[in-house]
Amino acid sequence: MHSALCGTESTLSRLAAAGLPASVVDRAFVPFGPVLRERRTWLRRQGLLTDENTEELVVIRAEHS
Repeated sequence: MHSALCGTESTLSRLAAAGLPASVVDRAFVPFGPVLRERRTWLRRQGLLTDENTEELVVIRAEHS
């Protein structure tokens, strides 16, 4: 489980570079929890928010060859 705010594509690339081919197998949009609500102003200033009330969670599956 991974917040898209952390950079899904970057995570997939790093896993692949480590020899772990990975893909997103599920996605969900959920309301901000207490931590993100508290950090909303900072996230907005960083340009990380696309929605003021929800975040995208992704499930990433990596395979060891």
